[in-house]
Amino acid sequence: MSIASMNPWQVLDQLQNEALRYYGEPQRRWHPAVDIIESEAGYQLYFDVPGISTSDVSVEVEQGVLRVQGQRQRAEQDNQKLRYKERAFGHFNRTFKLPDDADPAAIGARYEKGVLIVDIARKAAAVPRKINIEIRD
Repeated sequence: MSIASMNPWQVLDQLQNEALRYYGEPQRRWHPAVDIIESEAGYQLYFDVPGISTSDVSVEVEQGVLRVQGQRQRAEQDNQKLRYKERAFGHFNRTFKLPDDADPAAIGARYEKGVLIVDIARKAAAVPRKINIEIRD
């Protein structure tokens, strides 16, 4: 059984994002919600990015850091006036330090029903190998 600890900075970040959602500027940065799942095979990150084209999202890894960035654009139409706004638009940028057992060469991404899924495989564990002793006379 594992005990999850609360990160106070994450709570403050969520409060700030909620405040910006209601009072922020239209081109401000925002953060899509993310779930991180760990299994024996590796890790999966699930990003909620509905309404965003895959051409507007990039996934990169450099020096042990995974970066997911992109933008959601509001469709502007003539003769329409925005009366109420809750959805976030603009640029987003999320970075995650990869765990030591993650394999940066084995990262893949896919997009399913508005969810970006990033798969990170674990490095192959060093398996002990038995060395045979040769007999020479």
